Amino acid sequence: MKELIKKNRNLFLILIDVLVIIICYSISIFFLNINITNFTILLKEMMIAILVYEIFLNIFQMYRNLTQYEVGKDYIKYILSAFLAMMVISCFDYVFQFHYLAFRLNVLAGVLTAGAFVMYRLAGRSILIRKTGFFTKKAQNENGKQMSNLLIIGAGMGAREIIIAIQNSMMDRYNIVGIIDDDISKINRYILGVKVLGKSYDIPKIVKENEVDVIFFAINKIDAVSRRKILEICKETGIKTRVLPTTEDVINKQGAINSLRDVEIEDLLGREAVHLDNKNIQNLIKGKTVLVTGGRRFYWFRTL
Repeated sequence: MKELIKKNRNLFLILIDVLVIIICYSISIFFLNINITNFTILLKEMMIAILVYEIFLNIFQMYRNLTQYEVGKDYIKYILSAFLAMMVISCFDYVFQFHYLAFRLNVLAGVLTAGAFVMYRLAGRSILIRKTGFFTKKAQNENGKQMSNLLIIGAGMGAREIIIAIQNSMMDRYNIVGIIDDDISKINRYILGVKVLGKSYDIPKIVKENEVDVIFFAINKIDAVSRRKILEICKETGIKTRVLPTTEDVINKQGAINSLRDVEIEDLLGREAVHLDNKNIQNLIKGKTVLVTGGRRFYWFRTL
């Protein structure tokens, strides 16, 4: 049965969509209390509606998508397909005077159908991702391999790109335990199924509770002071931290994952590093006692 569905995936999805359209129209008929006296006419009009919906779904090439990898723009296309189909069917009603598929019915059924298209595909995507993750973990346990528990800093587009990349091809390497963001409105919300666990000051606690192995700093639009503060908190945990650079670097390297790098001194300084003229400095301090301050410590030495 499983192999049969894989081989006839598009036909299977079309049948589900047809069933969704029929159910949504049936619910709309019931809700609007429309009295059906001639089921033959209703069936003919429903066939026209189904045909129009399927035409638009194919125009937007929705059956070429792999459900597991669909993103926001794909769901917008489902909604747009349903909206355009509803408008065309309503135009047909205006021209041909349908007996049952009047404007009110088409609008209500269109809204329900658009919502149903998105909801059942989101549910399918979630199930497939969880199923893939389950079998990946099972295989790793059998092979004795361990995944790295990953904590992502920042609940923006950088985090989204990283999550998509991991869910698509690196679920055998990383287990995303959650996201950190200082925006209170995002706390306890989800990005592609990953929960925003807390704010930056919660990092040590979350790292300890979830046995985090690596941290990805995924904020590229942040002021130097805030950046340094968060990276210092990450550094205090003793966990390896990697940084997502600027948006330009992300684009040039084709993806957030490929752009991650280790924390550099400039990240902690919050400014560009100052490059000194060592030759002239050597002449200036030769034979003198020098006191160096900074980094919360004092150093002194005598030059030769």
